[in-house]
Amino acid sequence: MDPILGLGVIIFGYVIYAFVSSNAGEVSDAGVEPEAEPEAEPEAPAPKLTGTLVSQPKAKAKAPAASSAPAMLRNPETGDVSAVPTNYRFAKRWIKTALVEEGLLDKVYRNNELDEEASAAVKAALGSFKELEKYQPVD
Repeated sequence: MDPILGLGVIIFGYVIYAFVSSNAGEVSDAGVEPEAEPEAEPEAPAPKLTGTLVSQPKAKAKAPAASSAPAMLRNPETGDVSAVPTNYRFAKRWIKTALVEEGLLDKVYRNNELDEEASAAVKAALGSFKELEKYQPVD
């Protein structure tokens, strides 16, 4: 098989795939005539579809705030305000050192040192750290 022909077949297939996948959720009635239905109930007319219908995402109900803990922490030395980390690996360096300075952890853990026992200790320390008044943002 000629390499250029093979490349052309692959590109053509990708274009068809992209077109089909981009139009997968859309329904169009353009050029479709409505079917003739016998009129059994004249009170309720059948709804007519016009234009293009696109599936819309369903709205999710927002959950109320589970706790009264703030979503931000403030570094008292620099005034830097950071989001409360959900994972120790993504916590800023000043938060990790503050956990040690406050006596909540015995050391700053490296990512490869986080086993199940260390992760449980870190999660408990972060929970206590969020409640410390010293690190609350100034309103």
